[in-house]
Amino acid sequence: NLFFFSQSIAPIYPIYFYDAAGNRALNNAGGIYDFGTEYQRPYAAESNPYGQAKSSIYQELVDNFSSRGYLEVKLPYGFKVTGNIAYDLFNDNETDFVTPIGGDAYSFGGRGYKYATRHEALNANQLIDWNQTYGNHKVHVLLGHENKKDNYRYLYGHKTNFADKTNPELANATVYQGLSSYTWEYALEGVFAKGEYDYLDRYYFTASVRRDGSSRFASGNRWGTFWSASGAWRITSEEFMKDIAWLDELKLKVSYGVTGVEPASAYLAQQTYSYDNPTYMNGKWIYTISPTRVSNPDLKWEEKHELNI
Repeated sequence: NLFFFSQSIAPIYPIYFYDAAGNRALNNAGGIYDFGTEYQRPYAAESNPYGQAKSSIYQELVDNFSSRGYLEVKLPYGFKVTGNIAYDLFNDNETDFVTPIGGDAYSFGGRGYKYATRHEALNANQLIDWNQTYGNHKVHVLLGHENKKDNYRYLYGHKTNFADKTNPELANATVYQGLSSYTWEYALEGVFAKGEYDYLDRYYFTASVRRDGSSRFASGNRWGTFWSASGAWRITSEEFMKDIAWLDELKLKVSYGVTGVEPASAYLAQQTYSYDNPTYMNGKWIYTISPTRVSNPDLKWEEKHELNI
């Protein structure tokens, strides 16, 4: 921390290195930072927050692409067909390079990290909508199908001992420290229907049902069915309420429904494993695999029942 360091160290210690004659030492890049090792600085040896901040590299390159599209076709007899699609792509590449010229990475010849992530998200739905009025009766029916698919990729690399002290690329380093990657996928598909009825703009009835399937459950429990129903009465539209001037709107509504909640993690229903740290035994390295999560094939949709009046 630059502020903490500057408040804690005596002002007689410079940022840049000076020789015994008081001349500032220079190199091709400019001044040489003083990390307190040449003259055995009694405070915070091998530290120069300013030099480390200026010589280290942190870069992040982000590319985002989003697209939306729809097609709507109006048909006779109050029918309308609509298709919607959305596609999003997020790419993120990070470079984290801790300088080897001094500081806590000096003894390792510098540390370098690379991170790369890619996230794709596709959402699409197809709708059939029907609206019709018969005198004082209004009817609305909606049928639909929708699907969602996400794909995420992650790559990580870590190396030390950089030959060129200004080049953060991992090909410039010689000592491997870590490499990892993983991918997760998620898919959701559903069909649904909704019906609405209105009489005299006074009495309302609504019912809906949907069936969803999620990849976060085992195949036997992948699908869940959820529904709701409601009725409303606009009391102020009744004849016996016409003479009550001080009341503008009075409505009674009762609804009951069941909604579904899926787990936040993509693989709770599955058995997962991981590699353990290698063990040296009988003259060779032994690699073992151990379970990290016990499978739960009975995992189901969480249901929430609600009554509103």
